[in-house]
Amino acid sequence: MKRVARAIKVIAHRGASSLAPENTLCAFVKAVALGCKAIELDVHETEDQQLVVHHDYRLGYPDNGEGLIRITPYSDIKELDAGSWFSPQHINERIPLLEDVFAKFGTTIDYEIELKGSTVGFLKSVIKLAVEYDVVRRIEFTSPHTALLCRVKQMDSRFKIGVFFNTYPQWMGNKLGEMLTVDYMELIPADVAHYPINMINKRLVASLHERGCLVHAADCNTQDDIELMIQTECDQFTTNDLLLVKRLSEKHSDIKFI
Repeated sequence: MKRVARAIKVIAHRGASSLAPENTLCAFVKAVALGCKAIELDVHETEDQQLVVHHDYRLGYPDNGEGLIRITPYSDIKELDAGSWFSPQHINERIPLLEDVFAKFGTTIDYEIELKGSTVGFLKSVIKLAVEYDVVRRIEFTSPHTALLCRVKQMDSRFKIGVFFNTYPQWMGNKLGEMLTVDYMELIPADVAHYPINMINKRLVASLHERGCLVHAADCNTQDDIELMIQTECDQFTTNDLLLVKRLSEKHSDIKFI
């Protein structure tokens, strides 16, 4: 019997970050132009409660600013150069607002949004904007801080949330670590479990699928990473190399990348 094509979500990590400055509109546009239907980005709140797309909590990389985003007004941030570090052709790239991204793509793509703010006000602002642009069903929120994700679910249970898991401590071991992380997903409750690719195996994926959870493989940037993700039957992955993914999607004809 011919195997039924399995849909694996490919998420452009900070946009097409190998082809354009990360977390900029240019990087997101390039990712979508390559056929990617989901982008990952990071969101902070400025001193004057504007929602900006930037990875680090501090300005300075990848831009020419300085200081904490949280205590910097947007009027200063919007003037920063976020592209010339990548190439002279991107000297005019700016740090976008989250609203700029939603306005550009709307409901045509999915969003994995890592929450970098830490207040209830920040969460309310992000949720309000998502509702205004009708992208609630298009978003998966992630954060290294589980408290933020739990509060998101309390505020609006329609949002999907993804939890990061890291290498198990030595005392725990893999078997106990896998059991605990599967239990934690149900306790939170969360929708997507994010793991480094070297932590993922078929047993873990099957256990999470039995609980109704999706499995995300983080930072799959080599052919070996992507093939392991396919073999273990993960549901989605982030990558910095969309060109590699396109080449491999032709090889794996029974896998439909989305």
